[in-house]
Amino acid sequence: MSRVEKGVSMKMRLSLRHLSGAAILGSLLLFQNCAEMPSEEDATKASYMEGMPFAYKPTLDTIAYMSCSRMKSTYEPRAFFTIRAGAYTPMAGLEITQEFATATQYQPPQGKRSALSDSLLNANTRLQLALRNSNDLQSVVINGAAKNGTSLGSMMTNLSASPIVEHLVTMQPGLKKHYFPSGAADRLMASSLRFNDGDEQNVVDAIRKMLRDRTALLALTFTDTDSANDQAARGPAGISKTEALGMGYQLQFGVPAGKATAEPRVLSSITEVQLRPGYPGTGSQWSCPASMQLKIVQNQDLASAAGCALSVDYYSNETERLALDAIRRVLPVEDFFVDVKARCAVAKSHIASSATNNNHSCYGDRTGRGAVDYNSNACSGDSCPHYVSVCIRTQ
Repeated sequence: MSRVEKGVSMKMRLSLRHLSGAAILGSLLLFQNCAEMPSEEDATKASYMEGMPFAYKPTLDTIAYMSCSRMKSTYEPRAFFTIRAGAYTPMAGLEITQEFATATQYQPPQGKRSALSDSLLNANTRLQLALRNSNDLQSVVINGAAKNGTSLGSMMTNLSASPIVEHLVTMQPGLKKHYFPSGAADRLMASSLRFNDGDEQNVVDAIRKMLRDRTALLALTFTDTDSANDQAARGPAGISKTEALGMGYQLQFGVPAGKATAEPRVLSSITEVQLRPGYPGTGSQWSCPASMQLKIVQNQDLASAAGCALSVDYYSNETERLALDAIRRVLPVEDFFVDVKARCAVAKSHIASSATNNNHSCYGDRTGRGAVDYNSNACSGDSCPHYVSVCIRTQ
C-alpha cells in the first residue's frame, strides 16, 4: 500500500459538530419559567426554514490534470497544480435548484436571502474540491495536511453570505453564474488541488492509480461549516459516508497521444456521477481530445524539444482554437508560453528556475535522473515528459 493510500485510511479525521443533550436539557429547565414562549409567527417561520430544500446546484465545464512531481513547496501555485477544475463558460457555474425556487417563489430578495442564511441545509457552506474515498465520502486523500490549497480546494466564499448571496437571490431557475463580481480574491468558481511537491514520483503515481481503480474520485461538495479547511461533505440528511450534496467525477488516465509506450500521464476520460450509493451517472458528456494534451518543456531543454516555440498565442485552425481556449483556462498567460501546434507549454522566466537550481520547475531536481525524452514515441519512468491535459464538458 502506498503512502497516499495509507493517508486515506489513517490520516483523515472527520470534523463533526455535536451538541450535548444534557447541557441543552439543563438550560431548558433553568430558564423555562422566565423565557417567552415562541410566537405562532416564529414557530411558523422555524417550520418553514426546517423544510427548506437545498438551494445550490454546481456545474463544472473544465477539469485539468498536471503530472508534475518532486517540486519544491515554494513553487508558484497560480502556475502549478495537480488537478484544476472550474466553471469558465456560460454553460457551467452555480445555479439555484428548482425546488428552492418553487419554495421561495413568492418571497422578495430579502426573504430569499433569509431562506439561504437561516435554513440549516443551506447556511454557512462553501463549494469544495477534493479527492475522496469512494467507500467513504468523508475521507479525503491528503498531501501532508488537509488544508485549502493542497488537499482541499475551496471555491469562492460562504454561499449564504455577502457577496455571493446578493447574486443568488436575484437569479432565475436555470440561469448559471460562474463569476461573482466582488472585492474578494476568489470571484471565479474554480479551484486547484496540489500533490506535486515532495521527493517522490510515486506520490502522483499512487494518486493516478487510486483514481484509475476508482478507489477514489474527484468530488465537488459543500462544506459543513464556513471554513475553507473543513473536510466534512454536507449531505441531504446530515453527514454521511455514502451520500453527499454535489457532484463526483471518475477520472481515467492514458498514454499521451503520439506515444507507443509511456507513463499514463494524461487524462483520457471523465465520467460525471451523483454522490450517492452506486454513483449513478448524470448523463453529462466530457471530451478529452489529444489536442488538449501538452507536454511541459523545461526552459533549458528547448533546443531538444522539437518545434516548441516561445511566442504569443496563435492558432491555425478550429481544433487549435478550441484547444487554446480550454488550455488558457488553466494555464495563465502570465505564467506559460503555449504552442498548440507543437502541443507544448513552457514556463515563463519568472516562474521557471535556473538550470542549476530547477527544483521549482515541473520536473524538480533532475540530478542523477538523466535527460527528458520529449521526441521519441517510447519512454519509461523518469525519461518521460510531464504533461498538462484538459477535458471539457460538451453537454
